[in-house]
Amino acid sequence: MRLVARTIPHRELRNNQQQPQAAVASLLERFDLLETDRSLYREAGLLRGPHLRSLDALHVAAALRLDAEVMLSYDRRQIAAAEAVGLRTPAV
Repeated sequence: MRLVARTIPHRELRNNQQQPQAAVASLLERFDLLETDRSLYREAGLLRGPHLRSLDALHVAAALRLDAEVMLSYDRRQIAAAEAVGLRTPAV
């Protein structure tokens, strides 16, 4: 299984999980990081959804770009957006 994350998880893990930087860096060494480029923003902007937030759209667009079949998230709205485009979202 390939683990991929956008480059933003550093901040999310430090803030949301209250992890020290060394622990975050150690964890993220297991992931391939996807750099965000202009075309990804464009792809995210084309996604539809009545409650789709900008960062959720970027995460879903990244998963679609990588031909992912599964997307992990704790966020209910992000899960709904992923499922709307056919991604599986197992409970975490």
